[in-house]
Amino acid sequence: MNNYVNFQEKDITDVGEKDKKMSRADKLFIGCVAVFMLVNYVVTDICFEMYTQNISLAEYVGCAVVVFILLTYFCVKYIGLKRVMTYVNIIIGTFFLSALLGMNLHGVKLLYYAATGSTTATRIDINNVKKNMSKRSFMGSYVFVDYDHQELRFESSRVNYYALKNEHSMLADIGKAGANNYYITKVHWHINQKADARKQYWAYWFHKALIGVGVVAGILVVLVAAIFFKEKLGIKKPNFFTRLSALQTILLVFGAIVVLMVLIVFVLYGYMLIRYGKIGRY
Repeated sequence: MNNYVNFQEKDITDVGEKDKKMSRADKLFIGCVAVFMLVNYVVTDICFEMYTQNISLAEYVGCAVVVFILLTYFCVKYIGLKRVMTYVNIIIGTFFLSALLGMNLHGVKLLYYAATGSTTATRIDINNVKKNMSKRSFMGSYVFVDYDHQELRFESSRVNYYALKNEHSMLADIGKAGANNYYITKVHWHINQKADARKQYWAYWFHKALIGVGVVAGILVVLVAAIFFKEKLGIKKPNFFTRLSALQTILLVFGAIVVLMVLIVFVLYGYMLIRYGKIGRY
């Protein structure tokens, strides 16, 4: 008896290889891009007290074209043309990643001008200082100043908000990056001005951390109560090698949330210690 093997022709436009592993070259490329963005962010944050972020439409469009080409390559190669997810990834990814790439290249430009140019110690008038809020999260600050016959909006840190919110001027080393961007590498603070600002920010952060700890404590109480009542009712302990029930799934999700929130609190606390040092009783 003859054995017949049926071969189904595969459409290369619909790759659909869920088990296809990413090539080493592609992994290396993505890793290099991620490392570049991380290093650029850290170095920019260290080198500048504040800077303007005037990115032109042409720069954003150029970044969008580059991101679109790269996303199309990866999505077609690993997902396929006939899948809706390919086009969703390309559209949404191009929108967000082009903005991210634009901000990173802007940081590179600032670093280039700071390395090749010079700064001038200047007394700068401050018009206003505002918090940069995103969904009730304190992301940074905006410092509005009069300089070079125009009002400039500098992006700055959270600590600098507390240091400058009651000030009318500041002595700073300022430089120009290109036609319409400026950067400040150093602010000549008054005695204890920055230390007092750090104390205020630590107090703000500590208050937020307490709220987070309260939420975590509440979730822990719910979890402990659920486990206690399960024991009292004589319900067998869940067997994680079998399919989880709805209650077990909910408990598992809440447990994961608890662990995640605790880790976030410790990471943020460590970040504050490394960046700002231990200030006062905070």
